[in-house]
Amino acid sequence: KIQKKMIRNIANAKYNAHTDPLFSKQEILKIEDLHTISTIRIIKKAHLNQTPKKIQNLFKKVSDTNRPQRYPNNIKIRASEGKTMKELPEKWNNLPEEYKEEQSYNRLIQNI
Repeated sequence: KIQKKMIRNIANAKYNAHTDPLFSKQEILKIEDLHTISTIRIIKKAHLNQTPKKIQNLFKKVSDTNRPQRYPNNIKIRASEGKTMKELPEKWNNLPEEYKEEQSYNRLIQNI
């Protein structure tokens, strides 16, 4: 809510103006979008072994299990990690498969 008030203020828009066009015009990401991008970045880095082992162990690919899977690039989280952590895999798993298969971290971030 505060972010919407701020973008209206920056754009000198009415107090009830729709904010999506304002964010686009100003080229500002919403907090929710920033969170999604940050989540995807950390998961991709974990898959590329560019994070500490504890973080890598949080985000296991489904393909790392013994049985064949429909979406092997999806991730799952250990049940003991809590509700907040369970929301993170959803962001990754909702990406198109070609994004999850991308081997280059920089190309993935550019495509998002």
